[in-house]
Amino acid sequence: MKRALRACLLVLMCFAVAAAEEPLANEGRKGLQAKSIDEVLALPDEEIDIGMAALLIGREYDPTFDAARYVVRLDQTALELRDRIGGESDPEKIVAIINDYLFTESGYVALREGEYEPVHGFLHVLLDHKRGQCSSLSTLYLAVAERLGLPCFAVAVPRHVFVRYVADEASINIETTDRGARWSDEDYAHRLRVPETPAAGSFHMRNLTKRQFLADLLTVPAATYSKTGRLAQAARAYRRAAAICPGRAETWYSLGAVYCEQGRLKEAIQACTQALTINPNSGEAWSNLGSAYARQGKWTQALRAYRNAVEINPRLHQAWSSLGKTFLARGRLGDAADAFYTVGCLRAEQQKYDESVAVLKKALTLSPDHADAWCALGSVYVRQERYGKSFEALKRAVALDPDNPEAAYLLAVVCVRRGEYALAWQHMHKYQDLGGEPDAKLLKLLRTKMQEPPR
Repeated sequence: MKRALRACLLVLMCFAVAAAEEPLANEGRKGLQAKSIDEVLALPDEEIDIGMAALLIGREYDPTFDAARYVVRLDQTALELRDRIGGESDPEKIVAIINDYLFTESGYVALREGEYEPVHGFLHVLLDHKRGQCSSLSTLYLAVAERLGLPCFAVAVPRHVFVRYVADEASINIETTDRGARWSDEDYAHRLRVPETPAAGSFHMRNLTKRQFLADLLTVPAATYSKTGRLAQAARAYRRAAAICPGRAETWYSLGAVYCEQGRLKEAIQACTQALTINPNSGEAWSNLGSAYARQGKWTQALRAYRNAVEINPRLHQAWSSLGKTFLARGRLGDAADAFYTVGCLRAEQQKYDESVAVLKKALTLSPDHADAWCALGSVYVRQERYGKSFEALKRAVALDPDNPEAAYLLAVVCVRRGEYALAWQHMHKYQDLGGEPDAKLLKLLRTKMQEPPR
């Protein structure tokens, strides 16, 4: 009798646990049973599971990992969040709970610009290392949101994707690379140069369907193939993405770059032109178009394309470098030196000092009297703590341009580091005479060493 009663109690407890553990909102979707991304893409949008689809895209590139294991992790994350959200219905509070869990407690973080590698766009890589970029971080957010039945969508802007929560009157943009911060539509338009007048077929600032977002994710293996020299596979992957979602300029100009590497220059020009039809403000598309023209020996068209690229995005070092090479091919050494000088400064900003030194030296080989390039070279040597070389470069800059305040200030810094305080004070006076405002600590140190009163 006692044994029967105990059995009944166990059955009742099991029923109670089963009733308490409600299924996640994505349970039963056909996309969860798919074995390949092609199977997923054949499904209607409502049957697609973003998490599984993203993992299948990753497994297509790297067939060694177990997608099912990562699905379990996504489910566990969603269950934990469901408990925390509870009966909350305010979208602002729900988003805050998710942001806190993912970006603070779980530690998911965006990589810095110089750290990006194509593989960081894969969801499984993000889950393993908790460091990713906009595509993988947004995928994680969307995969969890669909398990919770939350109305979240991917939104595309040039070279970027973010998440938008849309419910009744609420529309909340969620910037996953900024710990879920809320950016306005105007923020995105300004920061990422979204065209004011969208081209026909453009998807900028629109809520994407799942298929359209997956097309964006398909460019991740394409970029990885391209970086590792597997150009035929890269071209195939980009074409596949473009066929699903033809309104993404990034897919087209990336395809153009691959065609250019393959020597398929006519197709490269067509692909980049298609990208510019969608987004005329794409510096990358103009740069890739210039490369195709340069390979054809069409220097006038190449120069025009590269100039458009750097005017749109002055920080596009690859376009500046290509512009320098094109000027060099045309025998315009001064212009080439200016372009390489810009590249050197950009590489220094990215803390790639050895590369910066090499490019600046190239500029100075072409134009030995380029005072700004000598000053920039001296600045890089200061950051490398190579004070002897820095001193010589900066002396050359001052000799060529005595009224260069940056060179005067850097010389003062270098002289302090070398213990030459009288010479440092001389250059500091020159810097002040040119209107500069020196660092207070450095100025105090020099006054102490020279026993001089404030000016």
